[in-house]
Amino acid sequence: MVYSERIAKWDNAKLILIFLVVLGHFLETFLEQYPVCESVYGIIYLFHMPAFLFISGMFSKKTINADRLNWAKITPYLVLFVILDFGRFIVRYHWDPTLTFRVFRITGVSWYLFALFVLIVVTHLLRKIDPKFVFCIAIGISLIIGYSKGIGYWFALYRIVTMFPFFYLGYLWDREKVEWALGRSWIRILAVAVLVLHLFGCLNNPVKVYFWEPLLTAGTNYYSIDFDAVPYPWLQEALPYESSSGTVSDSVLEDAFADAGWQAELFDEETDVAPSDASIQNGVDEIPVPAGDLSDAIAQAELAEAASEEPVVYTVPPVTGLLRLGYYGMAFLVLFAVLSLVPKRRIPVLSKMGTRTLSVYFWHLMIVEVLVHQKWLLEIVGKGGLQTIVMMLVLSAIVTGLLATKPCMAPLNWLMHPKKREIE
Repeated sequence: MVYSERIAKWDNAKLILIFLVVLGHFLETFLEQYPVCESVYGIIYLFHMPAFLFISGMFSKKTINADRLNWAKITPYLVLFVILDFGRFIVRYHWDPTLTFRVFRITGVSWYLFALFVLIVVTHLLRKIDPKFVFCIAIGISLIIGYSKGIGYWFALYRIVTMFPFFYLGYLWDREKVEWALGRSWIRILAVAVLVLHLFGCLNNPVKVYFWEPLLTAGTNYYSIDFDAVPYPWLQEALPYESSSGTVSDSVLEDAFADAGWQAELFDEETDVAPSDASIQNGVDEIPVPAGDLSDAIAQAELAEAASEEPVVYTVPPVTGLLRLGYYGMAFLVLFAVLSLVPKRRIPVLSKMGTRTLSVYFWHLMIVEVLVHQKWLLEIVGKGGLQTIVMMLVLSAIVTGLLATKPCMAPLNWLMHPKKREIE
């Protein structure tokens, strides 16, 4: 499709979404330091990747509905996935030489490229089955898979299963009908109301946003949710969670630290704490270890002694799957609200940048990894409050603008379209 034939609304939407991807990865550096970063993170992560997958599904119809898959068209996603995963590993290895490269233990941004390949293939195989049946089964599986402990980050399976309904719905819906519906005046008025409520909820309750984070990223199971810190009284009653019998109590740990000569409160908000390798190996990954006066050796010994009598077992309430169902409802609402407000007209320069979002997605995280380790940047950005958010917005805009250029897109275009040497 030549540029003049492209639909401006979707190029504009992709530019907005890729900007939010970059912003979200900058914000991750400051999540635990500044509540305002956590709030903006929650605003973004509820809908930005679901929206990307919805759009990807909508524009993959021709490939999916073909009698035979065009492997030459979709295999480059796997090539880009491996290159990106290894490139990010090299960058991170510079600051952490203990890292090991595991190509199919997918924890970073490369998951989207791998997921696109898998989702296209799976949807092609399911194309002749009743869509209502497929969609309902997909939702059901996504609710159930969160109870599994054994998958981890292998093959990004949690994310692929959880995000499949967004991709599949995009595949099912007719683009022209979607554009018509999103352009209705009453839909746009409703969209404004939905976004106002979303912004207010996240900005007014940053701690609650952090509680939802495992569901927002969809990268892990329900066991990563901190049920001991459920922020809503009504939800505490709906989720009858009790710590398992093997869980080490706070008082036991405080006594262990006190015996070692450390008198600070275990969960004092002003105490600098860091996780212990020993605690993680023993399954006590929720227990912090003081990084101050108490030596790591003493802390690990006390933790090992406290946890030695009975292993810690983490459980989740049986109704936790309903949280993910609620996530789907909120994500779809905000997703369509955002898309309905995206400008339909072509915007000089910006709409063209929206055609090169793959370039931004591929390169940005390696740049972000480098930048967040620069002391001068942390001094400028890491002041908290409005200054941090403004600087994050500016940095994200600069990175997005630089990467959405023809030179950055050229090598990816060569990989995606071997017979084509120029960007349209």
